[in-house]
Amino acid sequence: MISCKGQTDLELLKFDEKLSEKTTVIQESNKAVDGIYGFMSFETSKLNDYRFGDVSFTEYQVPNAYSYAKSNIYFYVENYESKKYLGFSLYLAKNDEGDKLIDYLKRKYGAPESRNAMNEDESAFFWDLKSDNAWVFLTKRIEKTKDNAKFNFTNLVIVKQGTRVENSKDENVFTILERFNLAYPKEE
Repeated sequence: MISCKGQTDLELLKFDEKLSEKTTVIQESNKAVDGIYGFMSFETSKLNDYRFGDVSFTEYQVPNAYSYAKSNIYFYVENYESKKYLGFSLYLAKNDEGDKLIDYLKRKYGAPESRNAMNEDESAFFWDLKSDNAWVFLTKRIEKTKDNAKFNFTNLVIVKQGTRVENSKDENVFTILERFNLAYPKEE
């Protein structure tokens, strides 16, 4: 799970296992709630400690941008005590890292299912990894800094299949896939 560079390979994390304090930055100050899906999470912007397959990441804040325009990761957990791993959401604000990640995912998992995005500055993709019991969602959009310079903002979400918004056990609550389908319908 840890490479020779001391990086945790996100691809090797196992659903339903306890996140190890040696492989992730889990501290009281890092507790957060994911703003998209409402998961209890541990958040960090210290991405130098992580990689996905052969793609390494760095700590990065877009110059002259708004506070959200930074690379960071949310590790989704069932609760803060058990630290049972449910998946993660990785935000990449550094253009080349987002591009390398997309290329790696396409090489590893094949062509994704392309989705209808909200506008021409956004793209959305989905992989249904039945053998890994995982759903993989990727969105990439063009954002602007305070002085209107453009940058790409990539978001990769990997969750255990069947996981519901806010990790609800209520079958009336949308699954993450159902919520993604509403935001990014299948192309016809």
